[in-house]
Amino acid sequence: MPTDTTKNTVFAFARKYGIDSPEQFGLLLARHFADTQDAIHRARVRVEEYAWDRIPGAHGHSFVRRGRETRTAQIRYDGERCEVVGGLKDLTVLNTTDSEFWGYAKDEYTTLQETHDRILATDVTACWRYAWTGEGGDGDGGVRAPDWNRSYERARDRILAAFAETYSYSLQQTLYQMGTRVIEGSEEDVRAGAPDAGEGLGAAAGDGGEDRGAAAGDGAGGVGGDAAGRGAVAVDEIRFSLPNNHHFPVDLRPFGLDNETPDGAVYFAADRPYGLIEATVLRDGAEARIPADMTAPA
Repeated sequence: MPTDTTKNTVFAFARKYGIDSPEQFGLLLARHFADTQDAIHRARVRVEEYAWDRIPGAHGHSFVRRGRETRTAQIRYDGERCEVVGGLKDLTVLNTTDSEFWGYAKDEYTTLQETHDRILATDVTACWRYAWTGEGGDGDGGVRAPDWNRSYERARDRILAAFAETYSYSLQQTLYQMGTRVIEGSEEDVRAGAPDAGEGLGAAAGDGGEDRGAAAGDGAGGVGGDAAGRGAVAVDEIRFSLPNNHHFPVDLRPFGLDNETPDGAVYFAADRPYGLIEATVLRDGAEARIPADMTAPA
């Protein structure tokens, strides 16, 4: 199939069906290509959403880019089962306190000073794989399909809540807490609408970063009805990529100034080099299936 045909299909489907969510639109496209072309047995569709807000005023035709993260989605379809991965990138967060980093391994090349009070900042890239496979439902936003927009907001809110509420001894620890919050929270959502949610979170296994800090976990997961009449959905897996955006206190002693004061301090943000923390958190029994390139730095 020519790439020109795939491009035209995207445009035509956007006009015919609209775009309720990146996940719903990706499902429509993946099923179309795999179900209508004999030569195509499986399809993968990746979608990025760049949101706009209407500028208040009399006209109603002016918009401004929403200054937050970019929402992402990947859909895989093999003619029978779907795999839906939601996500986000460029979600910049910062804690001004409640973070320490000390007790790490040292050798003759170590210059980093231990600290018991530091700024913790990162740009969150995260992708989470839903337990929903589209079997037994229409797969494109009908009764059996999850509420993709609500599921996204829940995952995002839980990532932010875990970042804000975790007293952090390392960015790896914070990553694990964010992943745990998303997976266990999604299980609670399903339980609220159906009695057969999944199992709990379990052991850890991750990759990369300043330290070994990742995770493992799964359970069966399904879709439970919510107040809107569409399903909450369990998350089987979530993968993170978190650069450690270092902020260092400025040495003001040459100027006779104290930079350790109750009313704050002066820091400089170092953009290079930085540690890149990457890991996957799973529900008990789940397999890690999110491609590493989905969270790779641009």
